[in-house]
Amino acid sequence: MVSLLDALFTEDKIREALFHLFRDKAPGLDGLNAFFSQEKLDYFWVRFLKKGKLGWAFLKLDMEKAFNRVEWSFVEAILKYVGFPLRFITLVLRCISSVSFELLVNGCLSESFNSTRGIRQGDPLSPYLFLMVADRDFLLPSVLRN
Repeated sequence: MVSLLDALFTEDKIREALFHLFRDKAPGLDGLNAFFSQEKLDYFWVRFLKKGKLGWAFLKLDMEKAFNRVEWSFVEAILKYVGFPLRFITLVLRCISSVSFELLVNGCLSESFNSTRGIRQGDPLSPYLFLMVADRDFLLPSVLRN
């Protein structure tokens, strides 16, 4: 099962998964239905490809409760200890440490800017990473020993 986390995914697989969603259902907390994502998918790919980046992810962040922070090195230690594949750990760390943001305010897109520290509440990864970090009785003593 862990090997699935290390599997490559393609544009076709993303398109297939997205178009299997019911168009009038909202799959995420952002409230946007699948119709919006399906209709705008090509726009995001064209915009992304113009920048020439090789690795990417689409992510909706809820920054409403942005106050709890976890150190990236600790998340990395937990993921290694649990036994996740190195490629998966690298992808998670890229998601939390090299994210760039752009804001759309009144129809104007801001310049890109980067995050500077830990995981903030509202990040889709944070509940899962929090569960690993929070179970200190199980993981923390072993991680600290190693």
